[in-house]
Amino acid sequence: MQDEEDRQQSALAALMGGAAHALEASANRRDTYTVATEQAVIVVPRAQSASITIADLDGGVQTVAATADPLAAQGDEAQRLRGEGPCLDAARQRRTLLTGDVKADPRWTAYGAAAAELGVTSQLAVQVFSTGRSRVGLNLYSRQPGAFDASVHAAELFASLAAIALGFANSVADLDDALDSRSQIGQAIGIVRERYQLDEHEAFTFLVRLSQDSNKRMRVVAQEMIAPDANSPK
Repeated sequence: MQDEEDRQQSALAALMGGAAHALEASANRRDTYTVATEQAVIVVPRAQSASITIADLDGGVQTVAATADPLAAQGDEAQRLRGEGPCLDAARQRRTLLTGDVKADPRWTAYGAAAAELGVTSQLAVQVFSTGRSRVGLNLYSRQPGAFDASVHAAELFASLAAIALGFANSVADLDDALDSRSQIGQAIGIVRERYQLDEHEAFTFLVRLSQDSNKRMRVVAQEMIAPDANSPK
Protein backbone atom coordinates (compact mmCIF):
# COMPACT_ATOMS: atom_id res chain seq x y z
CA MET A 1 0.00 0.00 0.00
CA GLN A 2 2.79 2.40 0.92
CA ASP A 3 4.63 1.60 -2.30
CA GLU A 4 1.50 2.42 -4.31
CA GLU A 5 1.06 5.72 -2.47
CA ASP A 6 4.72 6.55 -3.08
CA ARG A 7 4.30 5.84 -6.79
CA GLN A 8 1.22 8.04 -6.95
CA GLN A 9 3.00 10.88 -5.14
CA SER A 10 6.00 10.56 -7.47
CA ALA A 11 3.75 10.59 -10.52
CA LEU A 12 1.92 13.68 -9.24
CA ALA A 13 5.21 15.43 -8.50
CA ALA A 14 6.42 14.69 -12.04
CA LEU A 15 3.21 16.07 -13.54
CA MET A 16 3.43 19.19 -11.37
CA GLY A 17 7.02 19.67 -12.46
CA GLY A 18 6.01 19.49 -16.11
CA ALA A 19 3.15 21.90 -15.52
CA ALA A 20 5.46 24.34 -13.73
CA HIS A 21 7.88 24.29 -16.66
CA ALA A 22 5.07 24.90 -19.16
CA LEU A 23 3.65 27.78 -17.11
CA GLU A 24 7.09 29.32 -16.67
CA ALA A 25 7.54 29.34 -20.44
CA SER A 26 4.29 31.26 -20.99
CA ALA A 27 4.93 34.46 -22.89
CA ASN A 28 2.28 36.70 -21.33
CA ARG A 29 -0.78 36.82 -19.08
CA ARG A 30 -3.24 35.56 -21.71
CA ASP A 31 -0.90 32.75 -22.69
CA THR A 32 -0.52 31.76 -19.03
CA TYR A 33 -4.29 31.40 -18.65
CA THR A 34 -4.45 29.14 -21.70
CA VAL A 35 -1.49 27.00 -20.66
CA ALA A 36 -3.02 26.62 -17.18
CA THR A 37 -6.19 25.07 -18.62
CA GLU A 38 -4.18 22.77 -20.91
CA GLN A 39 -1.97 21.60 -18.05
CA ALA A 40 -4.91 21.14 -15.68
CA VAL A 41 -6.39 18.33 -17.76
CA ILE A 42 -2.97 16.64 -17.76
CA VAL A 43 -2.34 16.95 -14.03
CA VAL A 44 -5.83 16.24 -12.64
CA PRO A 45 -6.92 12.63 -13.24
CA ARG A 46 -10.03 12.14 -15.41
CA ALA A 47 -10.38 15.84 -16.22
CA GLN A 48 -11.55 16.15 -19.82
CA SER A 49 -12.03 19.90 -20.14
CA ALA A 50 -10.99 22.96 -18.12
CA SER A 51 -11.51 26.70 -17.98
CA ILE A 52 -10.34 29.76 -16.07
CA THR A 53 -12.98 32.26 -15.03
CA ILE A 54 -12.81 35.68 -13.40
CA ALA A 55 -15.70 36.81 -11.21
CA ASP A 56 -16.06 40.50 -10.32
CA LEU A 57 -17.60 42.13 -7.25
CA ASP A 58 -20.90 42.74 -9.07
CA GLY A 59 -21.39 39.03 -9.74
CA GLY A 60 -20.32 39.06 -13.36
CA VAL A 61 -18.29 36.08 -14.56
CA GLN A 62 -16.07 35.91 -17.63
CA THR A 63 -14.31 32.87 -19.09
CA VAL A 64 -10.80 34.04 -20.00
CA ALA A 65 -9.40 30.70 -21.19
CA ALA A 66 -10.67 27.19 -21.96
CA THR A 67 -9.36 23.97 -23.45
CA ALA A 68 -10.05 22.89 -27.01
CA ASP A 69 -12.64 20.43 -25.73
CA PRO A 70 -15.71 22.74 -25.62
CA LEU A 71 -17.31 21.17 -22.55
CA ALA A 72 -15.83 23.71 -20.11
CA ALA A 73 -16.65 26.79 -22.18
CA GLN A 74 -20.21 25.55 -22.75
CA GLY A 75 -20.64 24.67 -19.08
CA ASP A 76 -19.37 28.09 -17.99
CA GLU A 77 -21.81 29.83 -20.32
CA ALA A 78 -24.74 27.71 -19.13
CA GLN A 79 -23.96 28.65 -15.52
CA ARG A 80 -23.58 32.32 -16.37
CA LEU A 81 -26.96 32.41 -18.13
CA ARG A 82 -28.73 30.70 -15.21
CA GLY A 83 -26.86 32.47 -12.43
CA GLU A 84 -25.99 29.24 -10.63
CA GLY A 85 -23.55 26.35 -10.68
CA PRO A 86 -20.37 25.03 -9.08
CA CYS A 87 -18.12 27.62 -10.74
CA LEU A 88 -20.24 30.56 -9.56
CA ASP A 89 -20.66 29.28 -6.01
CA ALA A 90 -16.96 28.46 -5.69
CA ALA A 91 -16.17 32.07 -6.62
CA ARG A 92 -18.80 33.51 -4.29
CA GLN A 93 -17.90 31.31 -1.34
CA ARG A 94 -14.14 31.27 -2.02
CA ARG A 95 -13.86 27.52 -1.62
CA THR A 96 -13.58 24.27 -3.56
CA LEU A 97 -16.83 22.75 -4.79
CA LEU A 98 -17.25 19.21 -6.10
CA THR A 99 -20.10 17.31 -7.68
CA GLY A 100 -20.02 13.83 -9.13
CA ASP A 101 -23.40 14.08 -10.86
CA VAL A 102 -24.41 17.67 -11.44
CA LYS A 103 -27.69 16.89 -13.14
CA ALA A 104 -28.90 15.16 -9.94
CA ASP A 105 -27.38 17.70 -7.54
CA PRO A 106 -30.11 19.60 -5.64
CA ARG A 107 -27.86 22.66 -5.25
CA TRP A 108 -28.14 23.57 -8.93
CA THR A 109 -31.37 22.23 -10.40
CA ALA A 110 -31.68 24.74 -13.26
CA TYR A 111 -28.08 24.35 -14.32
CA GLY A 112 -28.20 20.58 -13.78
CA ALA A 113 -30.75 20.17 -16.54
CA ALA A 114 -28.65 22.22 -18.94
CA ALA A 115 -25.52 20.33 -17.94
CA ALA A 116 -27.19 17.03 -18.79
CA GLU A 117 -27.92 18.28 -22.30
CA LEU A 118 -24.30 19.32 -22.71
CA GLY A 119 -22.99 16.00 -21.44
CA VAL A 120 -21.47 17.39 -18.24
CA THR A 121 -21.57 14.95 -15.33
CA SER A 122 -18.75 15.75 -12.89
CA GLN A 123 -17.39 19.17 -12.01
CA LEU A 124 -14.70 20.48 -9.70
CA ALA A 125 -14.28 24.23 -9.10
CA VAL A 126 -11.22 25.53 -7.26
CA GLN A 127 -10.28 29.09 -6.39
CA VAL A 128 -6.91 30.08 -7.82
CA PHE A 129 -6.59 33.46 -6.12
CA SER A 130 -8.62 36.54 -5.27
CA THR A 131 -7.96 40.27 -5.15
CA GLY A 132 -10.00 43.15 -3.84
CA ARG A 133 -11.72 43.41 -7.22
CA SER A 134 -12.00 39.89 -8.60
CA ARG A 135 -11.69 36.16 -8.02
CA VAL A 136 -9.98 33.77 -10.40
CA GLY A 137 -11.20 30.18 -10.53
CA LEU A 138 -10.14 26.91 -12.17
CA ASN A 139 -13.06 24.79 -13.40
CA LEU A 140 -12.70 21.12 -14.32
CA TYR A 141 -15.29 19.12 -16.25
CA SER A 142 -15.81 15.44 -17.04
CA ARG A 143 -18.46 13.39 -18.80
CA GLN A 144 -17.87 10.55 -16.30
CA PRO A 145 -19.73 10.27 -12.97
CA GLY A 146 -17.66 10.74 -9.81
CA ALA A 147 -14.63 11.68 -11.89
CA PHE A 148 -13.03 13.97 -9.34
CA ASP A 149 -13.84 12.21 -6.08
CA ALA A 150 -10.15 11.44 -5.52
CA SER A 151 -8.72 14.44 -7.34
CA VAL A 152 -9.42 17.40 -5.06
CA HIS A 153 -5.91 17.41 -3.59
CA ALA A 154 -4.26 17.34 -7.02
CA ALA A 155 -6.53 20.12 -8.30
CA GLU A 156 -5.84 22.36 -5.31
CA LEU A 157 -2.08 21.79 -5.61
CA PHE A 158 -2.24 22.70 -9.28
CA ALA A 159 -4.33 25.79 -8.49
CA SER A 160 -1.60 26.94 -6.09
CA LEU A 161 0.99 26.45 -8.81
CA ALA A 162 -1.15 28.33 -11.32
CA ALA A 163 -1.65 31.18 -8.82
CA ILE A 164 2.11 31.71 -8.62
CA ALA A 165 2.47 31.68 -12.41
CA LEU A 166 -0.49 34.01 -12.94
CA GLY A 167 0.71 36.34 -10.21
CA PHE A 168 4.09 36.59 -11.94
CA ALA A 169 2.44 37.12 -15.33
CA ASN A 170 0.28 39.90 -13.88
CA SER A 171 3.34 41.58 -12.33
CA VAL A 172 5.17 41.46 -15.66
CA ALA A 173 2.12 42.86 -17.47
CA ASP A 174 1.80 45.70 -14.94
CA LEU A 175 5.50 46.50 -15.29
CA ASP A 176 5.23 46.49 -19.09
CA ASP A 177 2.23 48.83 -18.88
CA ALA A 178 4.11 51.17 -16.56
CA LEU A 179 7.17 51.26 -18.80
CA ASP A 180 5.00 51.79 -21.87
CA SER A 181 3.16 54.67 -20.16
CA ARG A 182 6.45 56.29 -19.16
CA SER A 183 7.73 56.06 -22.72
CA GLN A 184 4.56 57.57 -24.19
CA ILE A 185 4.49 60.43 -21.67
CA GLY A 186 8.14 61.15 -22.47
CA GLN A 187 7.32 61.34 -26.19
CA ALA A 188 4.38 63.66 -25.48
CA ILE A 189 6.58 65.97 -23.39
CA GLY A 190 9.01 66.19 -26.32
CA ILE A 191 6.18 67.13 -28.67
CA VAL A 192 4.88 69.85 -26.33
CA ARG A 193 8.39 71.28 -25.80
CA GLU A 194 8.97 71.56 -29.52
CA ARG A 195 5.50 72.84 -30.35
CA TYR A 196 5.27 75.53 -27.65
CA GLN A 197 8.96 76.21 -26.96
CA LEU A 198 8.71 75.09 -23.33
CA ASP A 199 11.25 73.50 -21.03
CA GLU A 200 10.71 69.95 -19.71
CA HIS A 201 9.05 71.01 -16.46
CA GLU A 202 6.70 73.42 -18.23
CA ALA A 203 5.80 70.77 -20.81
CA PHE A 204 5.01 68.23 -18.08
CA THR A 205 2.87 70.80 -16.24
CA PHE A 206 1.03 71.48 -19.50
CA LEU A 207 0.20 67.76 -19.86
CA VAL A 208 -0.93 67.52 -16.24
CA ARG A 209 -3.29 70.47 -16.71
CA LEU A 210 -4.59 69.00 -19.98
CA SER A 211 -5.21 65.69 -18.21
CA GLN A 212 -7.14 67.40 -15.42
CA ASP A 213 -9.18 69.64 -17.73
CA SER A 214 -10.17 66.74 -20.01
CA ASN A 215 -10.67 64.30 -17.11
CA LYS A 216 -8.45 61.79 -18.88
CA ARG A 217 -5.54 59.75 -17.59
CA MET A 218 -2.09 61.10 -18.40
CA ARG A 219 -1.35 58.06 -20.56
CA VAL A 220 -4.44 58.69 -22.70
CA VAL A 221 -3.52 62.36 -23.12
CA ALA A 222 -0.03 61.32 -24.17
CA GLN A 223 -1.38 58.79 -26.68
CA GLU A 224 -3.63 61.44 -28.22
CA MET A 225 -0.71 63.85 -28.41
CA ILE A 226 1.49 61.27 -30.16
CA ALA A 227 -1.13 59.97 -32.61
CA PRO A 228 -4.08 62.39 -32.77
CA ASP A 229 -5.57 60.80 -35.90
CA ALA A 230 -5.90 57.43 -34.16
CA ASN A 231 -8.11 58.95 -31.47
CA SER A 232 -10.28 61.22 -33.62
CA PRO A 233 -13.80 60.10 -34.61
CA LYS A 234 -14.12 58.51 -38.04
